Amino acid sequence: MRFEITERKKTERALLQSQSKLQRYITAIDDIGLGLCVIDSDYHLRIMNNTMIGWFGDYHGSTCHSIIMGQDSPCQHCRLKEVVEEAKKIRYQPTMANDRRFDIVATPIANNDGTTSKMLIIRDITEQHQQEQRRLELSRQTEELKKLASLKNMAGAIAHRFNNAMVAVQGNLQLLTLYLPDSSKEHVMASRAFLAAKGASQIGSSMLSYVGQQPLTPREVSLVEVVREAVTALKHLFLSTINLEFKHSVCPFYCRIDRQQLKVVIENIVTNALESLKGDSGTIEITFGSDYFAKDQFPLYFQDTDLKNGMYSFCQIKDSGQGVSAEDLPKVFDPFYTTKFVGRGLGLALSAGVMQTHQGALTFDSNPESGTKVKILLPSLDSSSEQPSLVSGDSKVPSTKLSGNILLVDDESSVLDVGRKILTILGFNVDTAVNGREAVAKFSEPEIDYCAIVMDVAMPEMDGIEAMKVIRKSNPTIPILLSSGYSESELVFSKEQGSQPDVFLPKPFSISDLQNNLAKILSPC
Repeated sequence: MRFEITERKKTERALLQSQSKLQRYITAIDDIGLGLCVIDSDYHLRIMNNTMIGWFGDYHGSTCHSIIMGQDSPCQHCRLKEVVEEAKKIRYQPTMANDRRFDIVATPIANNDGTTSKMLIIRDITEQHQQEQRRLELSRQTEELKKLASLKNMAGAIAHRFNNAMVAVQGNLQLLTLYLPDSSKEHVMASRAFLAAKGASQIGSSMLSYVGQQPLTPREVSLVEVVREAVTALKHLFLSTINLEFKHSVCPFYCRIDRQQLKVVIENIVTNALESLKGDSGTIEITFGSDYFAKDQFPLYFQDTDLKNGMYSFCQIKDSGQGVSAEDLPKVFDPFYTTKFVGRGLGLALSAGVMQTHQGALTFDSNPESGTKVKILLPSLDSSSEQPSLVSGDSKVPSTKLSGNILLVDDESSVLDVGRKILTILGFNVDTAVNGREAVAKFSEPEIDYCAIVMDVAMPEMDGIEAMKVIRKSNPTIPILLSSGYSESELVFSKEQGSQPDVFLPKPFSISDLQNNLAKILSPC
């Protein structure tokens, strides 16, 4: 009996010494902001230092998984058995129930009663992990912006080549219709081919829209009015089971808008909304407003544009259909991205390009359960800007008689050939050059007095812009029409005197486009 009492006291003293030593260790761990706890083999917490108590509360005697993870059974990442039964020291980084992330070192410790427990040294790495995630997200966004810029460059280059080629195709077909008798089969065939070519040229326009380079004809018009017109044109698509709620605004929200291009944006978004409705029934709600937006609130697609923080007028189109999942949201502005609920793969990509040209943006909020909200944002109206110099091909053909010597400059032989024929029909004596350097040389010759120059922009040896600057030094008043498969917004014109063309004409163009613009810049020669 005395022996048992003596042994028990020894054990108690050893235990007290062990606990005292552990307590000093716990205090030291507390001082450097680390958590420490001891968990027995039955998952119950035996010891918690003050840091742990500060994180999770004082729950001595409770199970670790109920306190730390808020669940009734052991965690999936639990390593207790490996530590206790195999006496392993293990390091791991679990994410807790409150999304906090910890770096844990689990060490087996022997108890005086012969059992083994697990001691955890825990470092809160939540902020460090979040910073790393932000760094990775920033890196991902940077790479996405690089890919987007590369894709836009490629699309712009393709559009330029395609538009150049379409000048020759459309020009020759239109010339055929002029030469052939109106009643002939050949005239009918050439007319149909010309219309088909004009339709095909929309491919180039679509690519320019995607890269945000499609030329605008902006006017100060009511956003509400333009949306109403676009939606009215789509009324035939609204079945009786679809409820359209168009909430008219007292404020008209005047903006600088290319009416036709913005209608395309609205039509694309409304069509997507209609296609998302389950069972061809549901609600589409259209509202208007104005608010302050910071640039970083816009999707990644618009982050590399010249958008500014400020007031924006908006039209919101909300549907009750099948929305887009969170993982797919970043892809909605990608060309050809589609699901059965998101149009045909080009609508939103082209719409985003149009909004970029308007110095506006689209925001896209969606989930599969509650549907989709798209906001069309346009900057609040400021001082009016200069109107574009292009005269539309739909304008009435001027009665001015065109004549004189004209210099046509282009590096594409097919464009030179058809251009020479068109300008001859319009009344000019045509001389040609294949690049800017040759154009400068021909213009310098005293034998010919040119009344105007029609010149391509992108050419080898010397481009059209540089040639224009050189020519204007010797003759500041010579009328110059520049033309390109690139959009005017993509070209860099200096603000110096003589560095701007009299008119810019995007390719492909019709005979009436060329005639109208030459008549505009020419007095009788």
